[in-house]
Parts: sequence; C-alpha cells; structure tokens
Amino acid sequence: MEGARPSVLLVEDDAEVRSSVAEILELEGFAVDTAVHGQQALDKLRSGASPNVMLLDLMMPVMNGLELLQHLRAEAELRPPPVIVLSANRGYEAEDLGVAAVVRKPFDVDALVDNIATVLRKAGQAPPVPPRAGI
Repeated sequence: MEGARPSVLLVEDDAEVRSSVAEILELEGFAVDTAVHGQQALDKLRSGASPNVMLLDLMMPVMNGLELLQHLRAEAELRPPPVIVLSANRGYEAEDLGVAAVVRKPFDVDALVDNIATVLRKAGQAPPVPPRAGI
C-alpha cells in the first residue's frame, strides 16, 4: 500500500509540537515526514522528497519558514507542494505569503486536518480515510 496515503512534510522546530502533530496526522491516515528547520526540509526536497502537502512553521533556527518559501519559489525544479503555514503570528494572511492556507497556533486539530484535506482536494488528490472514520 506504499504511496496510497497522502504525505505531509511537517517543518517545525518545537519537538513537542512536531511529535504531537505527526502522531495525530498519522492517526488521521497521512504518511508523515518531519524536518526541524527550513534547511533540513529544503535538503529533503532537493533529494527527491515529494510530499503532497507541507506544514510550515515560520519561526525556526537555521532557516526560517519565510526563507524556505523564498527558496521554493526560486527553485522551480523542486516542484514544491502546497504549503500550509502554522504560526502564532497574526500579522498576515495566506495571500500575503503566497501559500495555500495559514493555520494559527494554538490550533484545533480538526481545523488543521480539514485544511489539509481542502488543500489536497484543490490539488486533485483525495484526502485519506482515517482508520477510525465514523467514530
């Protein structure tokens, strides 16, 4: 069944948030890969990773989310996935950043999953059916 689940690249420097969100998304039926900062995410994409969606924190060490977005725009050969920004900063909207959506921290898990499903549908991909669907 490899490749059957939509994949998410979660770029988040906070280990607790990264672990919790990854666990939740896996329970929701997603295949999840993680990166602790923008440079690690960029390296994964340059090495051939092709997630269906990227969840991106903005405030990170080494390379922040805004810098990563600049690289994604400059390196068209990466064919970057749709990006959903995860941030506590309320000073901008998705259109300002050129991303698919912005989910504010602290976020509601259902709202995050709904945003990912919406982005997948807009890209012509089906969201996963969670193993616990119907509960």
